[in-house]
Amino acid sequence: MPSYVPDDENEVIRPAVFGVINVFTACVQPGSKVRRVIYTSSIAAISGDNFEDKIYTESDYSKEDDNRGYIKSKVLAERAAWNFVKERQNKGLDCFELVVLNPGYIMVSVFNALKLNFFQQTTTKNNISLSSRDLSCTTPTVRQ
Repeated sequence: MPSYVPDDENEVIRPAVFGVINVFTACVQPGSKVRRVIYTSSIAAISGDNFEDKIYTESDYSKEDDNRGYIKSKVLAERAAWNFVKERQNKGLDCFELVVLNPGYIMVSVFNALKLNFFQQTTTKNNISLSSRDLSCTTPTVRQ
């Protein structure tokens, strides 16, 4: 969630939607070897701020009209992702498999986030080992 609420919701919507389209377009360029894209969305795309006592499925989306900014950006970006894949498939064009994760909460402690950032900036090796204490998150909902 952004640290502030912008006056113009397009400050978060446009980068989210166009970011998906730009990355996905790069993934289908001639010579691309991308076969699967795992897109991390948010539970906000499914339920927004209104959690109901029910089992959510891949057909559930937060109502765009009921939300602004961040939540709306998550809904629209995820829909853009699915539409991109469906449009290519409908035209008979090659496309990658899309998997969308909708985590409810991701938590990285400040200390470990700083430590990870330090490792990324200073390590000369290509492998960094992180234990489950370094990063933790809830079990996400998966759309496939």
